[in-house]
Amino acid sequence: MKLNLPRGIALAIAAALFLFLQPIIHLVTDWMWFKSQGFEHVFWATTGAQWGIGLAMGLLAGGAVYVNARVALGDDPDAGPRLATDLRDNPLGEALSNVAPSTLAVGVAVLTGLLFGTDSSTWWVDGMEAWHGADFDFIDPIFGMDASFYVFFLPLLLHMRVSLQFLLGLCLLVSAAAYLSRGAVKIRMHEVDGQLVPEGLSIRPEARRHLAGLVAASLIMLSMGLVLQRFELLYDESGLFTGPGYTDTHATLILLTVQAVAAAIAALAGWMAIERTSQGWALVTMSLLFAPGGLSLFLPGVLQAYSVKPNELAREGPHIVDHIAATRFAFGIDEVDERPLSGDNSITLEDLANNELTIKNIRLWDHAPLLTTFQQVQEIRTYYDFSNVANDRYLLDGELRQIMLSPRELPASSLAKEAQTWVNQRMTYTHGYGITLGPVNEVNEQGLPKLFVQDLPPKSTYPELEIDRPEIYFGEHMPTEVFVETDNPEFDFPAGDDNRFTTYTGTGGVRMGTVGRLLFAIRMASSELLFSDDLTPDSKVLMYRRVLERVRRIAPFLHVDSDPYMVVAEGRLVWIVDTYTTSDHFPYSTHVDRIGNYLRNPVKVTIDAYDGQVTFYRTTTADPIADAWASALPGLFKPISEMPESLQAHIRYPVTQFAVQSQLFATYHMSDQQVFYNREDLWEVPTLAGSHMAPYYTVMKLPGEDREEFILMLPFSPSEKPNLAAWMVVRSDGEGYGEMRAYKFPKEKMVYGPTMIDARINQDADISAKISLWDQQGSSVQRGTLLVIPVEESLLYVQPLYLVSEGLGSIPELKRVIVAYDDNIAMAPTLEASIAKLFGAAIPAGREVTQPSSNPMTPAEAVDWQGLSRSAAALFQGAKDAAGTGDWTTWGQQLTELEQTLNALQALAPAEAGVEAGVEDAPEAVEDAPKVVEEAPE
Repeated sequence: MKLNLPRGIALAIAAALFLFLQPIIHLVTDWMWFKSQGFEHVFWATTGAQWGIGLAMGLLAGGAVYVNARVALGDDPDAGPRLATDLRDNPLGEALSNVAPSTLAVGVAVLTGLLFGTDSSTWWVDGMEAWHGADFDFIDPIFGMDASFYVFFLPLLLHMRVSLQFLLGLCLLVSAAAYLSRGAVKIRMHEVDGQLVPEGLSIRPEARRHLAGLVAASLIMLSMGLVLQRFELLYDESGLFTGPGYTDTHATLILLTVQAVAAAIAALAGWMAIERTSQGWALVTMSLLFAPGGLSLFLPGVLQAYSVKPNELAREGPHIVDHIAATRFAFGIDEVDERPLSGDNSITLEDLANNELTIKNIRLWDHAPLLTTFQQVQEIRTYYDFSNVANDRYLLDGELRQIMLSPRELPASSLAKEAQTWVNQRMTYTHGYGITLGPVNEVNEQGLPKLFVQDLPPKSTYPELEIDRPEIYFGEHMPTEVFVETDNPEFDFPAGDDNRFTTYTGTGGVRMGTVGRLLFAIRMASSELLFSDDLTPDSKVLMYRRVLERVRRIAPFLHVDSDPYMVVAEGRLVWIVDTYTTSDHFPYSTHVDRIGNYLRNPVKVTIDAYDGQVTFYRTTTADPIADAWASALPGLFKPISEMPESLQAHIRYPVTQFAVQSQLFATYHMSDQQVFYNREDLWEVPTLAGSHMAPYYTVMKLPGEDREEFILMLPFSPSEKPNLAAWMVVRSDGEGYGEMRAYKFPKEKMVYGPTMIDARINQDADISAKISLWDQQGSSVQRGTLLVIPVEESLLYVQPLYLVSEGLGSIPELKRVIVAYDDNIAMAPTLEASIAKLFGAAIPAGREVTQPSSNPMTPAEAVDWQGLSRSAAALFQGAKDAAGTGDWTTWGQQLTELEQTLNALQALAPAEAGVEAGVEDAPEAVEDAPKVVEEAPE
């Protein structure tokens, strides 16, 4: 019994509803969410582009298959296969004798349309960029075309070429099968030793013309592919560098052109060969297709081996210049301001006084030990989670301070297993609460970080850090949807033995109603949502609560940085997320793994931690890709000037982008083709403990500037050398945002690099002895990040040491700070004491510098009185504890350091006031220091 057309269509519709019900509900509920966020126009534009491109390609593919099948089936497509007298001539006709050919044609066409439509709908990003793209104002040196052709148009053309090539092949296959089924194409078989073997083909004239046309069209598409392949050479990575070299421009390009022309001519020859059943034309076709290809297998290799290799620099030199220029442009390192340093300037007391905030903001807390400390002392309850620590800066009491901050989130997975009920996860434990924030360089008496914001509810030391809305409904680790404005109270924060509860009053979320509740129940496969008595008609669902997922859902064409950070702005907690535009098709530019060969950071995104409101801000960074999306989706991006000043003050240059740029600049600062070819001035990022140094934020005053600012920096060493070649910074504040500078030391000067300082620290007998002693007392010493701190044209090196006791619940304690300058190293309990110990003198902030002319003072630290006093008190207590336990070795070491610290305190006193002026101001703990001596045995 034959399957009729109406019944087939009905079954197809039923199957489609069954298969696509869940995607349709996702689409509808997503539309509700986009609308609630104020991005309904983005939803319709992006969805329309996906469906439009998919529908167009689906109709084209399905229509092409159906038309070709109907043509092949002839005037009476439902008459059934015309069986030959010998079924061995038409085996396909026998197999399909019970199916109406027209029904089969419709089925194949619909399936083809769905497959092609689904695949091509993923081109919507390329399609919208091609439609709205503008020029880069960068012309490729080979074809003289703007880079926009390669970035915007070429990817779409390549997609279309591959799909059309496949579609033509499918049409040829379907048509041949249709002709075969009705006997228009016969496979003549004959029997040999009892087995059937093919003898030849018998093709009717109408079938011959049709199939010849499809073969010719396929060859034309092959020719187009060869034309496009010429442009792909512009970002080919198979040579000495990315892009075409001498062999490519003098051989490969020419051969591809010849192959493309030959394939186009072969299309006509192939049509003639099939139409006329001519072996001569078939031979011409094969020759045209394979002869140029054969030449391309050996001619480029011969040219490379006998012309390029012996004269590589002369041949490749101009192409190297093009490659360098393209890479510098594509990654935004073409405008790095390279500034020379003398390499022989010593740090004076006046330099230190002028760089007071630089010294005051040296980071003594690394991310890992600080995060562990936050988790131990500030999580308060086991269900809270500190998962990341961010660097930022705040203006506190008129002074720029670098801080480290971590939000206190409440992921549902952190609840006790027994408490992970649907009600708890979806309606009770809905949000985190508050943050922990502290300076990067201060510790308390126990060696733990000093905190400016702490506890529940948050208590702030400075009014600039007061938090009025501490709830965190949207964070880095909020994976599940939650329901708010329900009859079930929401847990807010613990208060002693009790818990405080609240009700959400924010503007975020999708108000469900009856229909929405049903849709979300189907989407989430949740019967609890459908039958819960706690939900009301006014209840809302908060979706996409992870901030990175939230940004990606609205703008999937932007690449999202994996390190969002939270700021306190006008009493609210706000996330800032960096996003990037990238491409794999920028001509001549080098390729970076997971990035591509083009990178910009044109859009900053803010997400309110309470409301979830997402705002995209377009920076002033020139970027045609971001401009294309601004044109495609009007109203999505706001100018950066509309960002509130309280948020603008916390914009920072992203580490991810600077890490890529600095790594490339280590090579591509060499702009001369010969220097680049020979790698004469290659730099590298120093390696410590088996890992490359990572860029780090700090507050410092750059050489030649008159104020401190928040910068991101990284040092460089010459390739395979331990000394320092340069250090690179990028600015983050105000109008200087994004400005990159590279400060270069003279090549003839030897400047100590991080690996050299690290080695000297390891070789220092006193430091090694103390580390060994601590390691033997049930604790372990962790060495923090070795920081390079530029002061004017010289460098300080600073490394903190943390002491961690064995066992669960141990808290890292900042035990010592190592400071190195030139070939001198000192270690003490505080940064101030280490600097004073190293240089033998210290000056308080703002104190006038005086230096004896007969013995000018070399490097010294602008330290304050309170810092040295704290250090002396800590040393005194340490000596006292050691004496109490009979550890006289440690007692003697502590006493020696105490003497050095007291000498530094004396040095702080004005010369005319005498030493007593300093001593009478010392804390009582320091005055009691001699008592320790009396307690010691002879």
